[in-house]
Amino acid sequence: MKYSYNELKIISEKYLSGNAEISELEAWGKGAYYEFLMHDFLSIDKIYTYYLIRIFSENPKEINNALKIITGDEDHFFRYKLNIPWDNKKMEEYKNTRKIYEKLYDMISEHISDKNKVIYIEKIDFAKRDIATILDLLEFKITHMVNDSIYEGNILGVGYSIEMFPDKAGHYNSNDLYCTILAYIECLLGRRGIIIEVKYFCGNADLNIFPEV
Repeated sequence: MKYSYNELKIISEKYLSGNAEISELEAWGKGAYYEFLMHDFLSIDKIYTYYLIRIFSENPKEINNALKIITGDEDHFFRYKLNIPWDNKKMEEYKNTRKIYEKLYDMISEHISDKNKVIYIEKIDFAKRDIATILDLLEFKITHMVNDSIYEGNILGVGYSIEMFPDKAGHYNSNDLYCTILAYIECLLGRRGIIIEVKYFCGNADLNIFPEV
């Protein structure tokens, strides 16, 4: 994959070993930054490079600090907000996904407004082998929460789910569950911001996402 986090580590090691010039590092960073902003803004791997290549392209004096993170000499954490840009042409390939979750959102909202009305929801299959984008990760979280809350017979019920929002006493209830699912769907539909937290530990990167409150 071009401009991947692994490629960033390789070119950084070449620079530190004297096999690449600082100009090469800066040029790579600018190219990667452009690709991220224009085409790869949902790619998880490219998000790992985002904070670091921004330093390369905008703050050359801070490159050595970025290199310490890449090589694992320093651990780091950063957070930023993303809104899914459905008006971007790249999102055309996901329009069927959007329709699925718009329908699911309406069904759950209807259930919240009328608890006496039984809502039938089929279990959602998450067949993707790899979670490569923020959209994939949102789908993964939503499908697991929905599937964990379905009784036999495909009736939306109450069940434990990942990352529900507890009340002040630390308890969960059905509204917490439904509202949490809706919050993640709102993120997917671009109606709510996504908080992305990226952690670098010993040169390795990882991230998690949460709905903006």
